[in-house]
Amino acid sequence: MEAIDKVRAKRKVVRSASTKFVNKEKSFLENFDSQNETNQKQRFEYLLNLDAKQIELQTLNKEVEDLLSDEEIV
Repeated sequence: MEAIDKVRAKRKVVRSASTKFVNKEKSFLENFDSQNETNQKQRFEYLLNLDAKQIELQTLNKEVEDLLSDEEIV
């Protein structure tokens, strides 16, 4: 498997996980009670996870972009 295929496969997994977190957050917000401390902590954890996935996706996108640029040069 080429390097770009590996990065794309990894990116696909991260994108899928990100989508799951977004869907969990949407579902969670439908029943969100801002006065409930447990809800606040859980929402904060969801947002931290989403932020981490976004950073990881940005890194993977940059890797794909670099690999595509390298292939075009060769």
